[in-house]
Amino acid sequence: MEGERIFHEADKGDNPPIPPKEEEKEVEEVEGKEEPKKTYSEEDLNGIIARKTKEAKTKALEEAGITPEEIKSWKEEKEASKTATQKMEDALKAEKTGRTTDQQERDLAKAELTAIKAGCDPKKSDKLVKLAMTYEGETISDKVASALKDFPTFKLTGEPFGGKPKNEADNDSEKAKATLNDIFGLKSSK
Repeated sequence: MEGERIFHEADKGDNPPIPPKEEEKEVEEVEGKEEPKKTYSEEDLNGIIARKTKEAKTKALEEAGITPEEIKSWKEEKEASKTATQKMEDALKAEKTGRTTDQQERDLAKAELTAIKAGCDPKKSDKLVKLAMTYEGETISDKVASALKDFPTFKLTGEPFGGKPKNEADNDSEKAKATLNDIFGLKSSK
């Protein structure tokens, strides 16, 4: 409270300001005498860390009795054996990836064929198969059947690929002509 009172009184101008205590003077003097802080760039810090790390490794290896030549020869042997092994692993990985892709394509083709056999419109079979894969079932046939049951819009409408068969279309056009002839009183030209 006293500090507040003094502060407020000093604002009023009634009392002269109280000089800082001796402890505060020492802190101010030490702060004023500080040397400017040295700044390091990121590259400087990385260099310092690398140098200290290398020194520590060298010291530890000397204590263990390992020479730099032994380390170099060990690294070369490791790299040579790793390269052959790595090549084998990479080739195996590429082969597995290729097989997986081929297998996926075969499974997709089988699924689309199953969907078409189940009555799906061939134009929509790819979409039905994607939908069917979200269904539960042991076989693709079960999944496709469930999807067709829930979404009958995928079923073939009975009109193969773009319309009625020609013989039905011809019959319809003849019926239309006969109807028009009857309406307008014309004789049919057969």
